Amino acid sequence: MGDRYCWRPGRLLLLAGIACLAGRAEFPPSVWDGIYSEKQAQRGEAAYRQSCASCHGSKLEGTDQGPSLAGADFTADWDLTAVGDIADEMQISMPANRPGQLSESTNAAILAYILKANRFPSGNQDLPAGADALRGVVFAKRRFDQSASGTAVAYFPTGTRPRR
Repeated sequence: MGDRYCWRPGRLLLLAGIACLAGRAEFPPSVWDGIYSEKQAQRGEAAYRQSCASCHGSKLEGTDQGPSLAGADFTADWDLTAVGDIADEMQISMPANRPGQLSESTNAAILAYILKANRFPSGNQDLPAGADALRGVVFAKRRFDQSASGTAVAYFPTGTRPRR
């Protein structure tokens, strides 16, 4: 897990560089782009309660056995990493008593529920199953065009969705 923290800034710069070279003035898709559906999050909540709540808490608050999956600590821990990395972590190491035993589609539904619990917007499509399909999607605790105070940041280009 320590390597993930070291490479995050480099990954973001790499993604920004690729976007610039491709002639785009935007960042790649992020969790703010509605990457899961409400129905998928509902399925994920049921799967979470069955397979995850005993370690991570009924409200994703964390316990002595597992960290919180919602809130500032969770979003800070995963900030600026690929959503595919989260999917990989889930598939390889969860649930702790049966690692790798949940299907990729079940893990995708649980991840959709976690995104919903962290107040990321839903969309019209289900989150794809499997980490490879999520490698280009960035987990960002705030929109790329906002600072921590909520004001616009001049050096971050506007996201892919127009503001209304």
